[in-house]
Amino acid sequence: MYQTETASKLGHLDVLKSEHVKKLIEEFEAIKAEEIYSEDNLGWKNLEHKPSPFKLIYCVDGSIASVVGVGAVKKELAFVKTALFALDESSLEHIDKKYPHPLQMKKLMQNSAHLHSTVFPLKNIRLKDISLYDSVRRIVFESFNDPSQHGHIYETYKWLIYKKWDPRQQSYSPSFQCPYLNCLGQITGIPYNQDKMNCPHCQGEVFSTDVIGFHMEMNEFSAPDSLATSYMLIHETITLFSAIRFFWEHDRDQLSHILFIKDGPLSLRSQYSKLVPNIREFLKFAVDENSPIYMMGQEKTGAFDDFFQSIERNLEPKEPSQKFSSYKPLTHKYIRESVQCAPFRENEYGLKTNFGEKVLVKIDSKTAVVLNIPPYEYKTSEDEDYINFPRSSDLIGLEKIIEGLHSLVTVKYKNALLPIVLANGIASLSSYPSASVLNLFAFQGRQIG
Repeated sequence: MYQTETASKLGHLDVLKSEHVKKLIEEFEAIKAEEIYSEDNLGWKNLEHKPSPFKLIYCVDGSIASVVGVGAVKKELAFVKTALFALDESSLEHIDKKYPHPLQMKKLMQNSAHLHSTVFPLKNIRLKDISLYDSVRRIVFESFNDPSQHGHIYETYKWLIYKKWDPRQQSYSPSFQCPYLNCLGQITGIPYNQDKMNCPHCQGEVFSTDVIGFHMEMNEFSAPDSLATSYMLIHETITLFSAIRFFWEHDRDQLSHILFIKDGPLSLRSQYSKLVPNIREFLKFAVDENSPIYMMGQEKTGAFDDFFQSIERNLEPKEPSQKFSSYKPLTHKYIRESVQCAPFRENEYGLKTNFGEKVLVKIDSKTAVVLNIPPYEYKTSEDEDYINFPRSSDLIGLEKIIEGLHSLVTVKYKNALLPIVLANGIASLSSYPSASVLNLFAFQGRQIG
């Protein structure tokens, strides 16, 4: 039996004996707090607390749970769940938002959520008579057409890839790689509003959902856990836009009274970022049509949240009696230098992936959140005054959105907003007991062979 090699427990002794190390330690000087925060305190603006300007709030969240079967052949599935939660602002008037009662929260959630669930084979499972690779492609297409959603998600997906908010364009989909492993040719796009086509190179049947490239994340025999995560993030985004599309097409005047919230950043990475230019184009189009979309994402973890939590204690408001919020959009230059500590990179920050810009908001003395707010137009280094992008005026409805946040704060969790807490509760597939139940359902109740 081989033993794992571990680091030496005495290796630090040589370091402590080093004269060079001793000399450097003696010369080190701690940076004073006022030096660290002097620059971070610049550029902050204040907004007085006001009643929320929004009547309705839509919030989307999702979760995944991977389950592994026991046996000689390791079988693995991933369950995905997404939820769109609608909250009437008037329903909050009689609820203690800081300490909401569980029964009150349950009543809020009744008949207010639209749910979607699906399952992906990851290892040693497939649909009958086709490979795992093609099984995932078909599952994505059929899941977007989930009957419980009455076609709303799939129609919204097509609305985005074909730019159907402006039917005068009759746009093709974005270009993409053929999913067939014996081809992988570049397809310039699927013709306007089509569900399927044949690859011009290999004549294989291609789905409209192949455009976003889930097939690029797996091989013929297995798929990584990240595939389910990618599906969840894409589906969350499209689900939120399904609510936007509904009001855009049926009651556009209501959009000025609705806040759309996503749990997490407003971004899509890797091959999935091909949706980002279309999303940016629509958000700009909506402003030009005098129907701006008020949208935000909240980052509760990660580098930006860590950075903000390290500085927020030095920022106003510091006392509960102070009835205002403070906020600061982070310019791309500031992000590179102060958050990422990377003063130069070839591409501008978020050039291909982000449809929201980072904004730090200290809502009250105890609540500090990192928001993503879409800009009217993404600026690059070729644009005038790029070094100061984004300013507050570049971000769609920034002050209006911040005005509505104070009424949504809850102390159920640190730096929490009630719509996200509720949406998370609806969408959650916790490790226990949900994963255990799903395991029994998948492998013992269904006898997958």
